Amino acid sequence: MPSHQHRVKSLKQAAVRQERNTQVKSRVKTMSKKVSPESQDLEKDLRNAISTVAKASQLGVLHRKAASRRISRLAKRANKIQAEKA
Repeated sequence: MPSHQHRVKSLKQAAVRQERNTQVKSRVKTMSKKVSPESQDLEKDLRNAISTVAKASQLGVLHRKAASRRISRLAKRANKIQAEKA
């Protein structure tokens, strides 16, 4: 355990941030999995997934370019699903 107060505070802050980041990443993964062929409303699920990834990027959980790559892959997957249904 650290002996200086500022190090104790730093550990507490890191724990809070880690918990928040874990929750955000979990939500991103969950929303991404909903963009699937079994989806009832693909447009809505895609919109929600993109919004969640963008929000994670704004919060600093995901890098800006990583978020862009994920959004691109989600859109690509949704377009493929729509093409197969048609």
